[in-house]
Amino acid sequence: MLEHLWIASGDGVAQASRPGDRALRGHAARALTRDAAHDRWWVIADGRTILRADGDRPRDWREIAQFTDLRAQCLLPLDDRVLVGTSDAHLFLLDPRFGELEPIESFERAPGRARWYTPWGASAEVRSLALGNGGSWLVNVHVGGVARSRDQGRTWEATMDIDADAHQVLVKDGAPRTVAAATARGLALSENGGQSWKFHREGLPATYLRAVAFGERALVVSASRGDEGKDAAIYRRELNGEAGLFERCVDGLPPAFEDNVNTGSLVARGAFIAAATPGGAVYVSEDDGRRWKAALEGLPPIKALALS
Repeated sequence: MLEHLWIASGDGVAQASRPGDRALRGHAARALTRDAAHDRWWVIADGRTILRADGDRPRDWREIAQFTDLRAQCLLPLDDRVLVGTSDAHLFLLDPRFGELEPIESFERAPGRARWYTPWGASAEVRSLALGNGGSWLVNVHVGGVARSRDQGRTWEATMDIDADAHQVLVKDGAPRTVAAATARGLALSENGGQSWKFHREGLPATYLRAVAFGERALVVSASRGDEGKDAAIYRRELNGEAGLFERCVDGLPPAFEDNVNTGSLVARGAFIAAATPGGAVYVSEDDGRRWKAALEGLPPIKALALS
């Protein structure tokens, strides 16, 4: 599966099977996203520029749009446009035909917005995006919970306690009503498209989660004891309802990572799961997270993984 795994790092974009052959060298890449419906890729470079590559292998990148006063944080391909989340907790719709970034004014009036914050005093930001059932938009604000729009951004509703401190929202492939959120209070799961959440901490000695991915029969999360990444590790939980307990993944992984496995750095397809560390290592599992092996080491700081 390494030929299908792609890496966005502090020095461009590379295929995991050919890590030295990087596109966009000299540029910090993040939010690498595959738009399979349109056979193209999207990436954010240097926090400002949004680029597109056509085809199943992202090599020839073309600039589509650029921010000047904001940082682009995350991307979500839609039918014919791309939803973009930024610093200061703004949302934009990008029309690839013209490179136009249209601000979503309704998001400026989202419920609870006046209370969004960061622990260090900066403005909140949009950290991750997901497409839910019925085409609903799920927007993870840090720190601001998960906002949902069921009418393509015309109106919004708050779905989660702001102080749950959500770091990623993710919809299960093929099951758009099943949504997970990695939060500072553990794993939040929804079976109704994000309308309501139940928190799960069973078996987790550390409940600060930064990333989540759905495997074939298990779910995996990155967990630690806080934002500094103390005792950072990967845990798996069988997808068998209430009986599922988290178990620490130890076979083939370090006793603890040097820092949190971050938002966007944990991906899965079927039983194949890949995790990337900020220090430039990639670990993979082919059996739903039971056993792991080191696939790559010594890469530039990794910001995101994606599967073709």
